[in-house]
Amino acid sequence: FLKILEEPPEGIVFVLTTVRRQMVMPTILSRVRAYRFEQRARDKQIDVLKRVFHIDEKDIPISHNVIEEYLNSFLPVHPDSVRRLGSEFLYALFEGGAPDSKKTAAQANGFQPAQLLNAFFDGMIHALKDIARLQNNGVQTASDESAQKSEMPAGQNQREAGRAVNFCAQCMERVNAAKLRITLTNQNPAAALDALKGEIAGLA
Repeated sequence: FLKILEEPPEGIVFVLTTVRRQMVMPTILSRVRAYRFEQRARDKQIDVLKRVFHIDEKDIPISHNVIEEYLNSFLPVHPDSVRRLGSEFLYALFEGGAPDSKKTAAQANGFQPAQLLNAFFDGMIHALKDIARLQNNGVQTASDESAQKSEMPAGQNQREAGRAVNFCAQCMERVNAAKLRITLTNQNPAAALDALKGEIAGLA
């Protein structure tokens, strides 16, 4: 890899990205030209929109990340709406429902472009983390109250909480696997979501 990175074939360009520059091997760093991408302050972002995109002051989004919000305005569906779809889909599964995968995919414009697919699964994962936290807290509270009333063994509280966390961890694995089936094997998104529904139902 070091050799081909140093002398790539004609017409080939390697673009390497990382959020941890300090973790990249020095032998790799010595063979590349490094660029640092830092988050601009809001006033700097506004300046970019005005100079590069020729945006009027009245059209500048009211957001901390102005440039991202401006670019999101060109998407067929706003990523925040698709994140909510992902959260709602997962909550429906946990409540024993059967959300319509085809309808969900259609509402997210077939998850095209790829930002919308990422937003959808971000929403699912965020909801799953919330559920794990709430289940864990709920199990601990319920077990503590029961233990006080019936002298429940102290370890049972921990076992119940452990089962809740383990269940959510298994669900997280299925969610990530569904995303990989779409992105790596090009599975139809609605079919992948239907498979996910069956997998999570099987865990319950």
